[in-house]
Amino acid sequence: MEAIAALIALTAMEIVLGIDNVVFIAIVASKLPAEKQLRARLFGLAIALLLRLGLLFTLKWLMGLTKPFVTIAGVPLSGKSIILLLGGLFSSGKAHTKSEASWKELSRSEKLKRCPPSLGSSHK
Repeated sequence: MEAIAALIALTAMEIVLGIDNVVFIAIVASKLPAEKQLRARLFGLAIALLLRLGLLFTLKWLMGLTKPFVTIAGVPLSGKSIILLLGGLFSSGKAHTKSEASWKELSRSEKLKRCPPSLGSSHK
């Protein structure tokens, strides 16, 4: 059951990322002359597909490395554990930077609401 849930999650992510690729490639290709746009879109999509498949197979191979190859501070680390650790650190870092930016924006907007309009401002 866990494998099916992982497959569904991975499929959903691939669909979203695939749509993102299509939009990006369409925007970039639209800057080319009309006769080159179709070829550029097909080439871009083919490269995106090959890169994504290559990365997925590489990740699958790395996740299969379950035999510990190094021990740090008494903790055995395998390829799988390192990938999971790096993924967790990346996700935590992104969450921190996004929440910090949101707090700064909220703080700035709250300060703006509390400030009385100056005499020279355009508020009426």
